[in-house]
Amino acid sequence: MAYEVRVLRGAGWRVEGIFDDETIAVAAAKKVEGRADRSPVVVIQEVYDAARNHLKSRSIYRSGGDLSAHSTSMVLPFPKAAAPRPSAIYKPTRRPPRAASSKTSAEIWPWLALLIGGFVMIVFLLMYI
Repeated sequence: MAYEVRVLRGAGWRVEGIFDDETIAVAAAKKVEGRADRSPVVVIQEVYDAARNHLKSRSIYRSGGDLSAHSTSMVLPFPKAAAPRPSAIYKPTRRPPRAASSKTSAEIWPWLALLIGGFVMIVFLLMYI
């Protein structure tokens, strides 16, 4: 179980702090509420059920301001992302196969010379050993 203190900044809620104790979280919310900017503050209790892999959130403290005029998604300000569709999963692109004769002669000659030179060297070594 955790308690989040959230403050309305602009168009969205920002997490000001995360606490283990409800009284400390409410005290922190009241302290934030007393600032000069007078932004709306809310404390959200989040309970995670590991057996069902389920997160339950509920508001346990709201500042004195009218929160309904600011936002309608106060209980769940962080929407869950939809799972990607199989077609949207990243697949590496494959290059089209190149034709066998696509190499230029400038690329082939050094390799051919190396291959012939190695063959000649092996023949001379076998003859004189």
